[in-house]
Amino acid sequence: MQPTSPDKRIILNSFIMSATSSEELRVWWGKDKAERHSRNVFCLNEWDCVDSMMQKILGGKPTF
Repeated sequence: MQPTSPDKRIILNSFIMSATSSEELRVWWGKDKAERHSRNVFCLNEWDCVDSMMQKILGGKPTF
């Protein structure tokens, strides 16, 4: 990708919103919630999945 001006930065991120439960992913991958979140994998059965993803995008602290 060619920047349109030297002061612009392009950042691309993607997230996985998994229908597989958090517990199943922990067993299958051996990764806890914090490690999955560090890899942008969120589970829809977690009450804070959307808030956690948005906070990561915005670079802030969780609001819960």
